[in-house]
Amino acid sequence: MAQKKGAICCGLAVTDMILYAEIVPKGKLSIVKKISHIAGGPVSNTSIALATLGIPVEAITLIGNDEVGARILLDLKKYNVGTSSVAKTKEVESALSSLIVSSDGERTIYFFPGPNDIFCAKHIDYKKVSMARFFHFGYPPILKKSQYGELGTIMQKAKE
Repeated sequence: MAQKKGAICCGLAVTDMILYAEIVPKGKLSIVKKISHIAGGPVSNTSIALATLGIPVEAITLIGNDEVGARILLDLKKYNVGTSSVAKTKEVESALSSLIVSSDGERTIYFFPGPNDIFCAKHIDYKKVSMARFFHFGYPPILKKSQYGELGTIMQKAKE
């Protein structure tokens, strides 16, 4: 049996659009001082951190077939995260979070879950999982179809 190595980061991925601005009452204008777009969520954050530490890592997630999903792929590849197990769907647009960071550092988050609402066990390449030493599954409470019995199935298959 070949020695297992590296890690799989599986589950929720999103593009974070970070706006540095003040929160204002509904219907009012707030001037944005700075903006950035980065891949976020546990799949992106954990896999990028592991890759930065030199650990081979593969991302397993579901994105929309759109510019927002392309941004997630671009950021993962930039950090040498494997993306061959990132699936695309035309059913829904990619996940997007708008984070408003005010001058005191407080964050307000608006989240569109997109494909994370339909991600489930069938999207996981268990052959790749079986070759990895570590398996990380990120944010089950937001992954609607990956909760309850489905999560148990995913974890059991990953353990096998």
